[in-house]
Amino acid sequence: MINIKIEEIIAYILCDNHILKKYKLQKIKKYLQLVDINEIKTISERKFEIEKIRDKQSIPNKLRNDIDIFVNTMESKISKEKLQNLFSNIKWVKIVLAKKLFYSQDLGYYNPVKNKIKLFKKSLIYHELLHLSTNDIEINDSSNGFLYELDDTIIGEAINEGYTELLVGRYFKEKQELVKKELKEEIYFYEKRFAYGLERIVGQEKMEKFYFDADLFSLINELKKYYSTEEVINFLVKIDFILRYRNRAFVGNEELKIITSTLEYVIYFLIKGYCLKLFNENNSVEKNTELIINYLEYINEPIEFRAGRITSIDINKIKEVIKNYLGDNINLDISKSNENVL
Repeated sequence: MINIKIEEIIAYILCDNHILKKYKLQKIKKYLQLVDINEIKTISERKFEIEKIRDKQSIPNKLRNDIDIFVNTMESKISKEKLQNLFSNIKWVKIVLAKKLFYSQDLGYYNPVKNKIKLFKKSLIYHELLHLSTNDIEINDSSNGFLYELDDTIIGEAINEGYTELLVGRYFKEKQELVKKELKEEIYFYEKRFAYGLERIVGQEKMEKFYFDADLFSLINELKKYYSTEEVINFLVKIDFILRYRNRAFVGNEELKIITSTLEYVIYFLIKGYCLKLFNENNSVEKNTELIINYLEYINEPIEFRAGRITSIDINKIKEVIKNYLGDNINLDISKSNENVL
């Protein structure tokens, strides 16, 4: 008796048959196309007054306390210089609580043009308020945090969502734990770790400033201390690609190969930058070993897809990257206990 799972049959029909395979690979190729950094620069440097209709603030009563906690916490923990967008936008924000449609994966979103938050889960309010806090309404409608819309292309979505969720955990940990309990999962789990890996290279102070200033271009410039421009753009494009494919119900064999290759680039990119940073710090071998092990525990998570397929990175390849940029004295086999410092 041949034992074939129904999921495997569906996966073949939707993903691996010859008719659809070519189309899917062309679609992936389009997703992985690099963008022109000058387009990002143009948006970043453009500053002018845009006439906006700013109506009165509209917030459901059951969210008033959450809004007060958010604003008070941000004021107490983050410099006012970084909070100008929050102060400006909170005055006329519109927040709507809605029922989630059974076929929709959306749990909430922020519309930067209308300065409007729509929530299907009340507990996600802080995530969306952070998006509001990175929206400079005076610049344009193309940038928000690290996310930029360039014609029909979006770049920075994954790092933007990941860093937003990282900050929710940093400043509102109880709220993040509530969301995790309600959803039975941690949203943007992988993207959060990629963002954390990037912050360890850039530094928290600079990373937060670039985020709240909606300045992806300055983040790219900062990373050019360790990478070429093409490497950085490639990294941003690839983590956006992983985000798009991670929640797909079915992932074919050819798609999985490309996703695995893409994940390898992302992990090696982060390790390279972190190694170069540590090399410049002239730490002891013992200190670098401890820091690298701690770093890998967060960024090198196998990616599990909704389809039940998992992809991960060969540790021997990771060791080779570390050897190339930090020397061959790092022993990754040393066991270290680790606290969650996100």
